[in-house]
Amino acid sequence: MTAETKDKLAERIAKRRAAIEGQGGDAAPAVPGAPEISAETELQPPNQDVELAITRAREAMEAGQNPMAVARLLGEVVGRGVKNKGLAAALGKSEPWLSKRLGLLSATVAVQRLIESGELAESEYHNNRKNIKSGMKVSAGALKYQRMPTITINIEAARSLAAILQELAEEHGVAPVKFEPGSNKKELTSILNYRAGEILSLLK
Repeated sequence: MTAETKDKLAERIAKRRAAIEGQGGDAAPAVPGAPEISAETELQPPNQDVELAITRAREAMEAGQNPMAVARLLGEVVGRGVKNKGLAAALGKSEPWLSKRLGLLSATVAVQRLIESGELAESEYHNNRKNIKSGMKVSAGALKYQRMPTITINIEAARSLAAILQELAEEHGVAPVKFEPGSNKKELTSILNYRAGEILSLLK
């Protein structure tokens, strides 16, 4: 901590104590040898530490690191007292996107290991959560996952399904499905893999 930072912190502490005394309150007695820490410092982590944690999470995302590694970094930021809304805004993401990433931290240890090893795709975990357990196998002493079979449809059918999901999302007031008639294969695959199961659950 620089001398300038210490001076500013001391100034804030002095102002806080003056305010307490002005309201008739008594400042807590100092403990000999203990560092001087204000209530503000205890309740609110230093901004530079929070910013560093957010930067680490952003860099991990941009580098395409494993979803579990990203989830743990995001969890560290939230653990520092940052609200989901503020963190999502800082990352340029939506709150539902952030909730999904943080949701990985609630998965069982076995599932987290599968995602970490690359055996289980994050998208499959979100879309096929109910059947994940049945796909987990132990082979040669290692935990494996038997992936869900896939099918192939043409791009026009995919666009039609995405348009239906878009209307249903709007009708039920959930996070909008970002779909345009000219959406490419990658965008359509993401919509169908990530949003279909979520929106289907709203119709039950």
